[in-house]
Amino acid sequence: MEILLKVKNVKTKQGASLLECIRKDGTLERRVVPSDLVVHEGENSFIKTEDFEMGMSYGLPLEDLIQDVTVKAKDLIDNLHSTGLWTYEDLMANPNGIISSIMATAGTNLSSILQAIKAHVKGEHNGN
Repeated sequence: MEILLKVKNVKTKQGASLLECIRKDGTLERRVVPSDLVVHEGENSFIKTEDFEMGMSYGLPLEDLIQDVTVKAKDLIDNLHSTGLWTYEDLMANPNGIISSIMATAGTNLSSILQAIKAHVKGEHNGN
């Protein structure tokens, strides 16, 4: 029996469809497949699992490129405190301060993430 995946048809152009699938583990995956392999039933779209798997992956393989990203709780706490967020009242009064603290903490990884992506893209353009 064929197993059909429910997919989101993101875009169709010149006989090719960009499909998005939510895997059982909750991760999103996008692939480009021939449009004639996609079955539409009302607002829903489906494709055979094997046809989706044979499609061309879409996007950067971020799961391979940014494996070493970590955010340490201590760094986030230090950023929250330096923003003046110490109490419940502080946090409720300044949600933007929470966001900026999270971004500042995660931003320490930005350079390594961009370097990994640039190296990958450069390797693709050099035939590696």
